Amino acid sequence: MVAWLVERMYDLALRDYRTRLAPPTAETFTARSFRLAVGLVLDLVGIAVFALAFLALFLALWQGHALRRIAILEVLIAVVVVRVTWLSADFLLSSRAGKERLLPFADGPARWLRRFAVLLAALWGFGSFLRVVFAGGGASAATIDLVVTSIGVLGLALLLRTVWHVRSAIADLIRGDGTRGAVAGWLADLWPVIATAFLMAMATARFHDVLAGTPAVAGAGFLSVLVVVAMPMVDMVICRAIAAAAAAPAAVSSPVPGCVAAYEPVFRRAVHIVVVVVGLLFLAQLWDINLFAMAQATMGGKISSSLFGVCIVLLLAYLLWEIARTAIDRRLQAEGDPRTDVPASRLRTLLPLLRLRILITIIGMATMSFLAALGVDILPLLAGASVVGLAIGFGSQTLVRDVVSGAFFLMDDAFRLGEYIEVGSDKGTVEKINVRSVFLRHHRGALNILPYGEIKRLRNTSRDWTVHTSWNSGSPTTRACCRSKRSLNRSGTSFPRTRTMRTICCSR
Repeated sequence: MVAWLVERMYDLALRDYRTRLAPPTAETFTARSFRLAVGLVLDLVGIAVFALAFLALFLALWQGHALRRIAILEVLIAVVVVRVTWLSADFLLSSRAGKERLLPFADGPARWLRRFAVLLAALWGFGSFLRVVFAGGGASAATIDLVVTSIGVLGLALLLRTVWHVRSAIADLIRGDGTRGAVAGWLADLWPVIATAFLMAMATARFHDVLAGTPAVAGAGFLSVLVVVAMPMVDMVICRAIAAAAAAPAAVSSPVPGCVAAYEPVFRRAVHIVVVVVGLLFLAQLWDINLFAMAQATMGGKISSSLFGVCIVLLLAYLLWEIARTAIDRRLQAEGDPRTDVPASRLRTLLPLLRLRILITIIGMATMSFLAALGVDILPLLAGASVVGLAIGFGSQTLVRDVVSGAFFLMDDAFRLGEYIEVGSDKGTVEKINVRSVFLRHHRGALNILPYGEIKRLRNTSRDWTVHTSWNSGSPTTRACCRSKRSLNRSGTSFPRTRTMRTICCSR
């Protein structure tokens, strides 16, 4: 009673501050999450005040039987665990209006999940209380194992009941808007089976430890369930925050919402990877599984000792490529859809080549970093690559000339995709550009492939304007000079008159 009064005094002291935390009329997802998180922290501090007051009074006034003192402390721990679980469940699955919920569940599944979390915490606290009391009272190990196993069976039944009760709600979240592909659909359909198999395997392992007399890790089963349940929840909350930030209206002086919207898929993939990796490592730590020792037994010492570094290199290379690819695709999308009858812009011409070179660079750097993480000395490789590159440069002067000439042609903006150019006796529309050559589609259909090094002189008939001559039918001595913004058509005959033409005609 005294501890409860102390907690009430703490709540009254913060009453005005909690009033200021009331939700405004228009609130973003990030602001709502922050407000609810502040309220959760204040409530957790209130529980801590209650526990400390209880412990202070109890230890100051109680000098009775040791077993009774341990039992009362276990009851206090169980009460604290249940209250913390209730606050956490209410934080994620609020019992108030649906808009307050951080996890997008309907009222029915949210209510069931809140009850499940509280019941599971209460069951764990009751089992811990019985185990400590029986052990302190001198009960045999078989009796303690029987009690703990019975509590575990009840917890397993509660878990399985919850999995199959909310299977449809969670399957809908896994499917999303239906654009996640076939794998997400299969996972949505099979996740109850996968969860049931995981829980049954964990229970079987625990029963085997009990029957074999092997000491089990304290609380490993309960914590494993918490980790497995928490992983998708953490992933969902972070992804919802990213989606809310991407959908927020961009401020005039802040480019953050637009940047988040552009790179939202990259951020989502990074969150998925990090959450899964951290969760698996934590599960392995709970069950005392040494992944590096297992890798050493199967994959070799160097790989196992550098496994973490290799994973970091691969993850960074993947994220770097996704960021670069997303940025280039975003800029290409801003250029509009390519049209066959209109020459492409300079960015649409150069960005695909830049994307290819970035990919080659990232692969090369990732390969070198991968070898360095495995303990391979890459300095001789770099020196050998330099020597080999120098030899190839001297032996393949034509290839080097083509690549260097192409780089200068592109920097000078000599031609673009869709433009009509003439190179000696070859002419046509620029259809494709790669590192070494340019592909010209002749107006009669033939495809000419010209290495850049062979281009000595180039005529671009599509840039700005072109002067061409035509004879009037009435006077053979009169010639009209027409200057146009249009390029030659595929027939190569004449420029059609359009509204965009600038025509200057003269006669002599």
